[in-house]
Parts: sequence; structure tokens; C-alpha cells
Amino acid sequence: MQINVLQNKFLKVQISTLGAELRSIKNLQAQKEYLWQADPKWWGRTSPVLFPRIGYEENSCVIKHGYARDSLFDLQKKTENSLSYNLNNELIITYTLLDFSLTVEYDVITDMSFMIGAHPAFNISGLPSQLVLETQEYYLLKDGKVDFKNIFTTNKHTFEVTHETFNKDALVFKNDFSSHKVRLEDSVTVAYESEFLAIWAPPGAPFICIEPWWFTTTGLKEFQFSIHFS
Repeated sequence: MQINVLQNKFLKVQISTLGAELRSIKNLQAQKEYLWQADPKWWGRTSPVLFPRIGYEENSCVIKHGYARDSLFDLQKKTENSLSYNLNNELIITYTLLDFSLTVEYDVITDMSFMIGAHPAFNISGLPSQLVLETQEYYLLKDGKVDFKNIFTTNKHTFEVTHETFNKDALVFKNDFSSHKVRLEDSVTVAYESEFLAIWAPPGAPFICIEPWWFTTTGLKEFQFSIHFS
């Protein structure tokens, strides 16, 4: 396992070859760490990549959330502001740093059936914490799968996360492929064009995961989202 670094005068980003996982996103001016640091007391990961499976399916040969997060990637290309990782010529992940923004691109280079998603965990100042979302309809994750039979509506764009929000599991917001943004407190904004957006944390944890997910990938091979920091 190797840690590679992207850095400009604003941010320092660390990425591991294990899972091509983001390990740190630090504001150099404020000395502020945005990313959860994998304390196993709450959750021992920071930003796993979900591929080729999201969630869990009975009688499937693919483990929950897929194998990419526990696989060693090869560092394929490095430029002044980007790093690209390759997993067995199945998946290429590219991280590009520009000023206060980090763009994440997924390129699937195999014909296998797949789902793909991100799972970054961002530190919060405490609970309750507020998310500002453009989407309002959501489902619950039940037994490792999205329960599409029951849909809920928030009727508001500011969603308050409390100690009880994730007592059952993640909330999965519907997106319909239009471009959306979600803002966490006043420091992190995720811009995404994914089919769904999941939010999750262990109940009471000092972080919130903001997760763009793609389920319906027929004909699609390239996916991306970006994170903006302040």
C-alpha cells in the first residue's frame, strides 16, 4: 500500500493505492481536516469506492459494496494536479485537484455488469447537523438493498441530521439524473449527477457520508462528481 499526494496552495489531498481511497483532504490555510480519519470506534474507513456492487444481495458471489474498496490499485498516471488509479483493467479512478475543488472520475473499462458509487465521510462540528439538498424524495436502505416500495418526502430543502436519523440505515435520495448539489454545514458542497445520493453515518457519529450512487448503468461507462471546500 502506498499513499500519494495532490497539493496546491489551498488543499493537500492524500490517496491510498488500497482501494484508491481518499485518506485526507486538508485545508492548508486553516489547518482543517475535512475527511473522517477512520477511527474504528465509529467506522474504520474514510472514503471507500463501491464497485461492482452497492449494498448486498442474497446468493450473490460479490461481497457487500463490492471488492474495489479492499483491492490494490496501480497508480497509472500522475500529473501536477491529478492522479489516476487502475484496478485490473476494470476500473480507472482519477482525482483532479483545482483550487478548492476535487473532482472524482470513474471510468469503467470492462463489459461486466456493475453498480458504482462513492462513500466519502466528512467531519461535522456536532449533532444536529444540517444538509441543504435540492432533492426531497428518498428511500430507506433495508437489509442492504434500497426499499423502493416505500418513498418518503422531506417537504423542505434543509435536512437536519440528528442522533436518530440513521437508526435504521442510510437514506437514499432520488435524483433522476439531473445535476444537483448538497451542502454540509458551511464547509463542504458535493455536486453530483448520479441516479441516487445516499447519506449515512453510524448513529451519533461525528461525521456524515455523502454518497453519489449509480445503479442503472446500461450504456454508461463514465461517471463523476466534485467536492468543493470552504
